[in-house]
Amino acid sequence: CSLFFDVLPQDARKEGRVLLAVENGRRLYRGSPIDGTAVEDAEYSTAVCSRFPQFDDDVIAQLVEVGRSGIIRFYADLRRDPSMVATDGPHHFIHDYIHSMEAE
Repeated sequence: CSLFFDVLPQDARKEGRVLLAVENGRRLYRGSPIDGTAVEDAEYSTAVCSRFPQFDDDVIAQLVEVGRSGIIRFYADLRRDPSMVATDGPHHFIHDYIHSMEAE
């Protein structure tokens, strides 16, 4: 979880503006208001597990692939048109990923 969560802006994580759900939808993480580290929301897990059936592995694999494809398309589009994300706005850090990918 920290691999994906910790790269997001700490202020956004501490202010509760970042949520991360695992691929099976059973766990939700929020940023700690103290240091922004990922903390599991136990109430969410309890509510979800009691109300909804668990996804089977095939459905999860399909959803993950759809998500990956979407992310790949987003970054490809952003490389072609960097104006999609303002370089001076709150999401400016996304441009760092583009530059690191170009360096590889």
